[in-house]
Amino acid sequence: MVFRLLLKLFPTPGKIIALATFIIGMVYPTYNSFLAIESPNDADDKQWLTYWVVVCTLQLIERPLYVVLYWVPLYNIFRLVLVAWLSHPQFKGATLVYDIVVRPVIIAAASKAKELPALTPFAEKFLLSEVQAGQDKKTKATSTKSSSALKAAPPAAALPSAPRLFNDAPAVVDQAAPPLSEPAFLPADIVEGSLAAKPHFQ
Repeated sequence: MVFRLLLKLFPTPGKIIALATFIIGMVYPTYNSFLAIESPNDADDKQWLTYWVVVCTLQLIERPLYVVLYWVPLYNIFRLVLVAWLSHPQFKGATLVYDIVVRPVIIAAASKAKELPALTPFAEKFLLSEVQAGQDKKTKATSTKSSSALKAAPPAAALPSAPRLFNDAPAVVDQAAPPLSEPAFLPADIVEGSLAAKPHFQ
């Protein structure tokens, strides 16, 4: 009996992988979830809430199929790598799996459940929240693009200045035209001779 107990406590590769999966998939996310709850930032709250939704969904699929998955070679190692990819904040695997797999399946299930009278209020509430979330994402994306375009625009001082058409022209000084009776370009004797040659009518 003691030998069997010691044999159960002896670390085997399967037990080491199971312990690592438990630490990476449960202990580490639980610790970070506590930190996310206490932090004022909402981004980490959404990240870890998405992780738990994805993990619970995968466990719901895994439980009935574990009898078959147990015989798959290297399944425990694959499960460890998958859990590490889902839980690591840098990879954001849970967000990717939720957007590609879990969310479309839940929306399709809610659309089908809407036809049942007993589930209609819950399905409509869920679908309405999904529509609102999609509108918020579009608004956020539009504002992000606008702010990025404003940041990428060159400052006003760097823009080429328009050609100055009138400011560079020399100032024109209005000069009074010379009188017609005494042109400025004719000598005085020519002017007097021309006046004397004109006939006088009485």
